[in-house]
Amino acid sequence: MSSTPQLARSWYESFVVGSQQPRNAMPARPPRPKSRGGRKVGKTTAQQHATRQQMIRQGELRDYTVSILRLSGGQDPDANEICRAAETSLWNELYRLHINIQRYSASAEDTAAAYRSELRLRCRDVESSALELVIEELKHLAVEEHPELNEFVVEEPVKLDATSATQLHQLRRILGILCQEDELLTFDNAQCRAVGNDGAFVALGLRLKQSAFVLRFGWWDASALLQKHGICVRLVTPETNCMSDDEASTASSDGDASRQLDGSDVAALFEEGTVDDFSASDLLKTPL
Repeated sequence: MSSTPQLARSWYESFVVGSQQPRNAMPARPPRPKSRGGRKVGKTTAQQHATRQQMIRQGELRDYTVSILRLSGGQDPDANEICRAAETSLWNELYRLHINIQRYSASAEDTAAAYRSELRLRCRDVESSALELVIEELKHLAVEEHPELNEFVVEEPVKLDATSATQLHQLRRILGILCQEDELLTFDNAQCRAVGNDGAFVALGLRLKQSAFVLRFGWWDASALLQKHGICVRLVTPETNCMSDDEASTASSDGDASRQLDGSDVAALFEEGTVDDFSASDLLKTPL
């Protein structure tokens, strides 16, 4: 376990930013020359790879996997300037927090435990904010609301507006940063230095891996978030609201006019993507 708080970031700032040498995030395989069927590789990239491999042989760096990052995914196109500013601010805040915790802890183990506890508390708070965001959207669109049943009734499939979709994506990315900080606590020094050498940080705008996010948090899209927290969405047709109670009851029993949605039904109602490179722009293209 790293004995220095934020060793990965310190290495990145000292040896990458400080030297002004750009790095390709999370290099998965060595570059191939054009003559062997691969694309042409610049001298700088080839030299960086050779240097990295030498540092691995010397034990200064070690291979690693940051589970929350999409391998070779590049920059997240939906992480706008506001989002990136917020992520940088959070990253700086976490750096200071980790240092302060170490200052008042008796051992490296105590530091890691206290920092991990704070990270997971923040994850719960961020997820609560995401849930509130989706619920507020539902409140505007629901024809009925039953708080005692955690139920919303809607007349047609709904979708997040552009602002809400962007905000939900930003909250996912914040969770990604917190998740990576937690994961880095399990890395040894050589792995932390390798992360810094590669600039493999969510906070630098890299894309999240959806499957890893779902495995960690149990949701990705709005429908899965509602299901996780036991929020029910019931779809009714406008005709149902014009029926008498007896007629509505009969129609409901026939399954034609009203039905409660859960599981795959809710996912179908929200109709969101499932691929790992899912983005906020994709969220806006399909109804919720």
